[in-house]
Amino acid sequence: MEMEDDFLIQEPIEPGQYRMVYESHRRTDFRSQPKWEVDFRIQPNQPNAGRVVTRYYNLEQINEGSEKRYRAKRNSFFVRDYIRLFGDEIANPASMRLSRMNPIIFIDRVLLAEVSQVTRDSQRQEIPELIRPVKVSKLIRLEDVF
Repeated sequence: MEMEDDFLIQEPIEPGQYRMVYESHRRTDFRSQPKWEVDFRIQPNQPNAGRVVTRYYNLEQINEGSEKRYRAKRNSFFVRDYIRLFGDEIANPASMRLSRMNPIIFIDRVLLAEVSQVTRDSQRQEIPELIRPVKVSKLIRLEDVF
């Protein structure tokens, strides 16, 4: 555990737009809903530089024999972000397979992202302002390539 994670109250990240880069991703489950959690790091020369903020994407499970696999749904936020950011780079969009779309496409890209506070928990109870988490709510556009 990093020491900064040991404090109850951390310096809040103000909602707004930030330049970010891909940090990592993992597949998780939340209440039996498979998800990708994609971490982005805020770039230098702006408030909160170096802090990591996560974007959450719902997935669907597809069974191929005894193997469980996952993919983004056709109208999911991941597919929307993917097309918004990389649609011009896709040679033949009609041939794109959902099972081949992956967050690694964010590697070595600088993205402009919208960060927002999470104000309510899963039971729709308000989260106290001092401990409200933040998330990447939208990937807006590519800024440039390294």
